[in-house]
Amino acid sequence: MEKRKNDILIVDGYNVIHGNLELKSILAQNMSDARKQLIEHLADYVGFKGWQLVIVFDAHQVRDNAGSILNYDRNTVVVYTGSHETADTYIEQMAYDLGNLYTLRVATSDKEQQYYVLSQGAIRVSARELWIDVAQTKKQIRKSKYTNQDGSIGHSLQDRVERDILAELEKLRRSHNRK
Repeated sequence: MEKRKNDILIVDGYNVIHGNLELKSILAQNMSDARKQLIEHLADYVGFKGWQLVIVFDAHQVRDNAGSILNYDRNTVVVYTGSHETADTYIEQMAYDLGNLYTLRVATSDKEQQYYVLSQGAIRVSARELWIDVAQTKKQIRKSKYTNQDGSIGHSLQDRVERDILAELEKLRRSHNRK
C-alpha cells in the first residue's frame, strides 16, 4: 500500500482497547498502562504506514475536566475529551471537519459511529480489523528489518546494512588499517 502523508487514522481509544484481549486485561488492572500500550502499538503501526494518528479517550465523566490534546510523537496525537464531551462526539466532529480534506480511517466497533463516519466519507475499521492489520504490519516490519534483498534472513550487521553504506564502512576500515 502506498504511504501518503494525508492519511489519518482516528481511534476510539477505549473501544479499541476492549477489542484486544491483552489490552482489556491490562485495563482491568491499570487504565493508564492499557492506554500507554495502545498508544505504543498504534504509533509504531502508523509510523510504518506513513499515516497520522489521533487516539481519542473519553474523559466526559471526569468532573470539571477541560480535556487535553497531547503530541505523543510527530505522527501521533492523543486526545482526552473534556467534561460533557464523548469520544464519539469528538470523532464525529473530526470526520465532519476533515472528511473532505484527508483520507480518514476511523477505528471503532460502535455501529452508530461507523455509519456516521461512513456518511462523512471516512473508511470505517472495526477494532478486530485494526488489530488484524496491526499484527500483519508488525510481521512486515520484522521481515523488512531482517530480510536481505534476495529474501534470505540476515543475521549479521552486513546482512542488514545497505550496500553503499557497507562500501563506505569498508573504505574507512581499510584507511584505518593502513595507519
